[in-house]
Amino acid sequence: MEIMEPNFTNSIFSYIDQHYKQWVDFAAWHCEKAGTAQNIFLIMKEVQSEILSLKTGTIARLMHTVSGKFTELDLFVLRSIKARIYESQTIS
Repeated sequence: MEIMEPNFTNSIFSYIDQHYKQWVDFAAWHCEKAGTAQNIFLIMKEVQSEILSLKTGTIARLMHTVSGKFTELDLFVLRSIKARIYESQTIS
């Protein structure tokens, strides 16, 4: 795992803090739509771990690349959330 500089680490956690509620709401909506009782906070923990496992350059690029009204990091997180919710339905 790549070691991150303290300032960059702070900006990542600040970004996650600022966007977390929106991501949780998105996950809750998709869980309801999918009719699943998955643990939203477990999903979010997995997604957060996935973000932090990326290389710092990748995280920085995703955080600073805007696509419409979202950053690429937001879109990455939303895709990861949906994948976790809907992939469990195909396995069951």
